[in-house]
Amino acid sequence: MNISSAIVNARPGALGAVSNEMAAMAGVEIHAAADDRLIVTIEAEDNRATADIFESLGRIAGVLSISMVYHQVEADPEGYLAQA
Repeated sequence: MNISSAIVNARPGALGAVSNEMAAMAGVEIHAAADDRLIVTIEAEDNRATADIFESLGRIAGVLSISMVYHQVEADPEGYLAQA
């Protein structure tokens, strides 16, 4: 399981449309929005799936840029939670 966080910069006035489209995407969660920026997390099975999601986010009309802030790979997240 790959877990990433990113800051997404949107065109002025496009934040609502960008947010709606991102919120409908599997594996993407929006945590904050302000000043034409979104803070999102992305969960995917592997590196390829993570890259595919980032590419899809970048193709959304109104997205200017995406900056990855954090990335972590969990080999067995279910096993880790069971031990806690």
